[in-house]
Amino acid sequence: MTPNKAYCFSSFEKLFLVFLSCLVLFSFPGKCLSYQISRRVEEENRYFFWEVSSEDSKVYLLGSIHVAREGLYPLSRQIEEAFDRSDVLVVEVDLTEIDEFAAARGVLSRAIYQDGGSLSGRLSPDIYRQAEEVLGSIGLDIRMFDMYQPWFLAVSITSYALMGFGFNPEWGVDQYFLDKAQDTGKEIKGLETMEFQLDLFSGLSDELQELFLLSSLAEIETIEKHMDMLFDIWKRGDTRRLNTILRRSLAEYPQLKPFYERVIDQRNKNMASQIENYLAQDQLYFVVAGAGHFIGSKGIIQILQEKGYRVRQY
Repeated sequence: MTPNKAYCFSSFEKLFLVFLSCLVLFSFPGKCLSYQISRRVEEENRYFFWEVSSEDSKVYLLGSIHVAREGLYPLSRQIEEAFDRSDVLVVEVDLTEIDEFAAARGVLSRAIYQDGGSLSGRLSPDIYRQAEEVLGSIGLDIRMFDMYQPWFLAVSITSYALMGFGFNPEWGVDQYFLDKAQDTGKEIKGLETMEFQLDLFSGLSDELQELFLLSSLAEIETIEKHMDMLFDIWKRGDTRRLNTILRRSLAEYPQLKPFYERVIDQRNKNMASQIENYLAQDQLYFVVAGAGHFIGSKGIIQILQEKGYRVRQY
């Protein structure tokens, strides 16, 4: 796979944008680095891949890892063949339609304090000091972020850290299928817009933004191990283990529940509703969204099952 030529974001700009879509995997620090393979997963060798069907139609759903290292592809035969059979690719945000300059303006208009505030003036001294230390460890000066809100700094820190460990959106699952869709002329749609995702974070209260930043700072030292663990879980299709990790982290930091509900749970409902609409169409849809959106009691799979649709995990 080669980088897509349809648009020309820098690596960091694209990583920043795709990271907005995958915060379910990074939002909470937690003591979750020990991971044992369950016998069920080892024997069944499943994937984060489902077929959802009604009486006369079906939709394919693939849980994505948005950033990756080179060497992940091709994916399993079931996934690749399902994509080939599909008429439409649906991703969280269709970056092929985004103008890079409009994207930059959109980010800046929401990330910069519009009331003359500053990071140094809004953050507690302790969190500001932690942010300064973490940024210094990756070669950045916190003063360059002083005009930006905490949510922007949180996303930036994690994006820079992932880049430093070789994780690139060019090798993410979404980008892989976007490239394939463009090469074959397959129709592409987005579940959400970039503006919607930016508004999710810029609309957070000052308290939630500070908590979000604190959680991002806390995980930096272990983020490479965390990513390697998540990839292992993803490759094995261990939905129960990923859900356990996410819910345990939320239990350890209950003050972040409103953040989780806003960024994950409500979006799951919206995505499930759109997938229902796809099931009513004549075309066959292949939907790619962050793996964490599909799992758990409030995930897309559970929502669709409760509505009476049949679900099969491959």
